[in-house]
Amino acid sequence: MSCSFLIFTAVGPVRAISVATVGDSFADSLYNALRARPDLLQRYGVHLARWSRPIVGLARTDYFDYVASLRESATLPVDVCLVQIGSNDMQSIPSPQKQWIAYGSSPWREAYRDRTRELVKLLLDRRCGQLIWVLQPAFEKRSALACHRELIDEIQREAVGRDRTRILELSTSEADYGPDQTHFNRAYLLQLGPALFQAVDTSRQLVHMGCLACHRNLETLTMPPALLPLRTWRRELSADVWAPQRVGAQCRTPVVRRVVARVARRAAHSRAVR
Repeated sequence: MSCSFLIFTAVGPVRAISVATVGDSFADSLYNALRARPDLLQRYGVHLARWSRPIVGLARTDYFDYVASLRESATLPVDVCLVQIGSNDMQSIPSPQKQWIAYGSSPWREAYRDRTRELVKLLLDRRCGQLIWVLQPAFEKRSALACHRELIDEIQREAVGRDRTRILELSTSEADYGPDQTHFNRAYLLQLGPALFQAVDTSRQLVHMGCLACHRNLETLTMPPALLPLRTWRRELSADVWAPQRVGAQCRTPVVRRVVARVARRAAHSRAVR
């Protein structure tokens, strides 16, 4: 069968495929969405591993160097890595000179782009046959995260490349988040699971049909139709998503407003004391 046309529904016995999640707590959500469907794990022949962990990112390597931990890990490589990272990276980056690279500045963008490329290179060279890179959700209930997500997504899209990699985005709404108003609720994860299995099954067929020998840029291949809440990201096809006033480091966030209010209260108290 030509690699320009793929069958996207698993029928009958399938060859096993190993899958690992990479990234922060949102990558953990991808893991939980897959693990919640043992019937589909068996049907699609998926052997699932969790390399993701909460409270990690690419900005604060002084707190925890996630890329180094992956590099030093003795785990065996897998066929496909599901990557989602960046929700903890909306902050300044410490420099070796014990100073800080200001969030959103040109040096910050360059440093974050380099760290993203470092992660991609490590994964493709040593850990993953293919990458499915998932961009940030819209964070409809967290305006501070929502207005900064575009900066993270923009840099990641530039850095990730297209070699053995697909970039996907999530379709979300206010109804899709749990009590913390940040992470997904169970209903959304149950909806996300089948879409992830379909994406993995496409990767399985690319591996076992030998498509990667000739097609390194996966965007040149016919991909499955959108299965919400997942969809392929392409600049010409990308859908508008909700976001408050923005952009990037210039976002007006509740944190900034709280700081301003606190400074104003202190000034008023100082005047009253005098």
